[in-house]
Amino acid sequence: MKNNFIPIARPYFTKTEINTVLKKYKKILMGEGLMSMGQNVEKFEKLFSKIQKTKFSIATSSCTSALEISLHSLNLKDGDEVIIPCQTFIATASSILRNRLKPVICEIDENFQLNFEDLKKKISKKTKAVIIVHYSGYISENIFKIVKYLKKRKIKLIEDCAHSLGSRRNGVNAGNFGDISCFSFYSTKNLTTGEGGMIICKNKKIFEKIRSYRSRGLNYKGKIEEYSYLGTNSRMTEFQAILGIEQLKRIHLITKARNQIARNYNKLLFKNNNNIKIKNFYKDTINDNFKNCYWKFLVKLNYNLNRLKIKDLMRKRNIAIDWAYYPLIHKQKIIKKVLGNQSLKKSEKFVKNFFCLPMYIGLTYDQQKYICNSLLKIINEK
Repeated sequence: MKNNFIPIARPYFTKTEINTVLKKYKKILMGEGLMSMGQNVEKFEKLFSKIQKTKFSIATSSCTSALEISLHSLNLKDGDEVIIPCQTFIATASSILRNRLKPVICEIDENFQLNFEDLKKKISKKTKAVIIVHYSGYISENIFKIVKYLKKRKIKLIEDCAHSLGSRRNGVNAGNFGDISCFSFYSTKNLTTGEGGMIICKNKKIFEKIRSYRSRGLNYKGKIEEYSYLGTNSRMTEFQAILGIEQLKRIHLITKARNQIARNYNKLLFKNNNNIKIKNFYKDTINDNFKNCYWKFLVKLNYNLNRLKIKDLMRKRNIAIDWAYYPLIHKQKIIKKVLGNQSLKKSEKFVKNFFCLPMYIGLTYDQQKYICNSLLKIINEK
């Protein structure tokens, strides 16, 4: 066991998937299909809409481009404000800046989600949109309150669902709460196409604008190759779509398997141990109304334990742990350059005492036991 390194994440494909994908790739490479966006991308979009129970899906080159395009579709003015949580990836903020908008950064709550109370304080006359991030795959307990509050204020809600494909709350899938939602298929995600993303929405006008902008401003209704306005190229390739289709067929099995790993971690780690804590993200509900897809498995430490030392000691045991994202977004150099120094003391203190354990399909129970026993041994020796 100790000679085999356990990464934080790893893509997994079944033998059937691999064989199917390779056969389809071979046909394309032999000239029997497009390499760029074509019928497989369209099939992927339709299947995604069906599974997510939404009207429109638009495949993109990445979740970053999806966020940029989504904000562009809202016709916001230079300097309009978009609120985001401090615990998020740089793309959430950079997509705002690249649209000449101003990011306003909120505290997070104990579940690592956008803090509803701080959100209400940060809203101004210039606030035109909020990007909520379902961090680690968990959907905020306040999501319905946030949706209701923003609708009343006529503020658009964009869901950053990069972590949350397969999650739901009260029977509602991640991505179906907001006006527009963006998914990631990066190589560490639960469903991966290497790179890639997806935008979903309910409004036909927004859908048409997003689809056109993604394809250089192409007028899809035109009888000739006509470009109605200045767009960009953020299209997905056929190779990515083929890979995505095969995984999407078993997304419920992927989520189920990750939940089983989470269940095992809970049993192995948190019984009679006061040094490590976890918020009860996992709920084994019979009606399946709540589900966390577990992009990450979060562990909270007591404040007197140093996670950097723990990370180093786990690495010596050939186990990777990490924490996403640190520094927090308002502490990133490019954001400080634009917004100046900001202090979000609650969040800054809160995020220093957590890390994430390896989480991927193919992680055996013996490996899970080895991870947990190693962590407990390290902590008990401190």
